[in-house]
Amino acid sequence: MPNALTLFANSAAGSMQSELLYDLWHELIPLEYRGETFFKDPASSFSATLEQALADCDRRNSSLIVAGGDGTVSSVVNAIAGTKRTFGVLPQGTFNFFARSKGIPLDLRAALKFALNAQAMSIPLAYLNDHAFLVNVGLGLYPKVIAAREAHQQYSGRSGVSAIVSGVWTLLRERHLSHAHLQYDGRDQRLSTPLLMISHNREQLQQLDQRFSLGAERLAVLHMRPVSSWRLLKLLVNGLTGRLLDEDQMICFAVDDICVRMRKRSVRVALDGELMHMSLPLKFKVIANGIRCLL
Repeated sequence: MPNALTLFANSAAGSMQSELLYDLWHELIPLEYRGETFFKDPASSFSATLEQALADCDRRNSSLIVAGGDGTVSSVVNAIAGTKRTFGVLPQGTFNFFARSKGIPLDLRAALKFALNAQAMSIPLAYLNDHAFLVNVGLGLYPKVIAAREAHQQYSGRSGVSAIVSGVWTLLRERHLSHAHLQYDGRDQRLSTPLLMISHNREQLQQLDQRFSLGAERLAVLHMRPVSSWRLLKLLVNGLTGRLLDEDQMICFAVDDICVRMRKRSVRVALDGELMHMSLPLKFKVIANGIRCLL
């Protein structure tokens, strides 16, 4: 039996085609399964628009279909985690790592048909403190690259090329070194690193290195030994060609949970591509049946 669906779309997402999405929604979703459409545009509030969409879901007993990128999906997941609500994804962002990792079609028409006929399944959900994430959390260099990308996109638009250009610019203009104390699997490790990333997305990890795989309920910890800016640039280039983890300077291992401490009260992180300040210590874990998704 097809799913009853309500649409929430972030019109600011990287590849969003709002008019096409609206037309396909009415063309492909039968009236008896079609809920209302809620488009978040620059003039509207994200949270208020999402609340209206969720109210429609509750009224119709429908699943929420989220059109947007990883950041949009992550924000919605944080709003519905811990409830009995179900969501699906129409990938409309720059990278769409979550959709790729779950086998959701990237084509808009195919993704709508997929959501209509998919099955609701419980999936693991990763957390940083009390905040859920779907792809990764980055510290050190990574938040700086995200900040540079956002500044660059103010005049160049949203694109993968823009992200690369801003990343290279950030690598070459600054020195980056963070000191962290990691606690995991009964171990204590102190390190100095320009980049620390906690990932929960197999698709992104395999893009970095096709040999790397990760269990659904485990976290991958990546950190880099201190290197020169030019060495960092080489690592970035290798990452774009799928060889990042081949480098001797990049270390990667899997954990069930991990605690990160630093000599400060809070730290800026990039969580699923969105910048935020988080109180220390940073505690990462995975909840086995954290949320329900149409898959």
